[in-house]
Amino acid sequence: MRAEVSIVIVSYNVKDLLLKCLESIRREDVDAEVIVVDNNSTDGTQEVIGKDLGITFVGNSGNKGFSYANNQGIDASSASQILLLNPDTEVKPGALRTLLDFAKAQPKLSVIGPQLLNTDGSLQPSAWKKPSPWDMVLESVFLNKLFGISEYDPEEFQKQFEPGMLSGAALLFPRELYLRTGGLDAELFWMEDADFATRARKEGAKIIYFPSAQIIHHSGQSSKKNQSVVISNQLLSKLKYYRKHQGLFVMLLAAVFCFFHIVSRIILFGLLSPFGSNFLVKAKAYLYALPRFFSYIFTNNRRVT
Repeated sequence: MRAEVSIVIVSYNVKDLLLKCLESIRREDVDAEVIVVDNNSTDGTQEVIGKDLGITFVGNSGNKGFSYANNQGIDASSASQILLLNPDTEVKPGALRTLLDFAKAQPKLSVIGPQLLNTDGSLQPSAWKKPSPWDMVLESVFLNKLFGISEYDPEEFQKQFEPGMLSGAALLFPRELYLRTGGLDAELFWMEDADFATRARKEGAKIIYFPSAQIIHHSGQSSKKNQSVVISNQLLSKLKYYRKHQGLFVMLLAAVFCFFHIVSRIILFGLLSPFGSNFLVKAKAYLYALPRFFSYIFTNNRRVT
């Protein structure tokens, strides 16, 4: 009999957290098919998880990127409902059953995001307003946190509502929506959740934040492994998103502020590097991002790793 839900997990060098994630899923009273796609981890993930007969394991020979690997996992799955889940998450008891029961009562095409919690149990914002180039403008001059134009007030996260986008750390949606949209955009290593929400909405889907189901998200554990790839893709994926959904002119306007963002951080973190190794790592990451920025702008190079 077909499983109730296919849970797709893309991992990269977070074996211990992944094992905790899988254990939390196994405790749930849900008939779940679990697919783990590993992007060539070097921490023993493929050796340990690949031997687990309770999951479908896909081991990539290189880092294919988050979006591409998620699509691989979905293609290897079979259930009518798909849950994309980060490997650095833990499902709180009863959350999967609550999430699936809620999904059954929703319109046929719905993208549902549970409430995410930090490791200490505090609220983790996991829904935002629709992306705007103003986000990049404010971020480039260190004012994004002050104005927070893309953020919802904390009290919003205590109730169900329809946001502009949901965190890709945990997303539930029907297979039909995957077939209609083609899944996540493999050219995006960041902003893939915003892009998916935008395309899903065009197909008539509702985007729903559902706080009654809770999942702990030990945020950013995979991304800490390679700051250069992460930072460059954070910036370039925004430009790709603007070009895709808001046009070339908007993208080029945002690119001006993206360039300022990169250069200003190279200078800032370079000056601070004698005071801490983390500053040096950041400076090197932005130095890595600069030629990739030029490559995308002038040659339309869309690689994500």
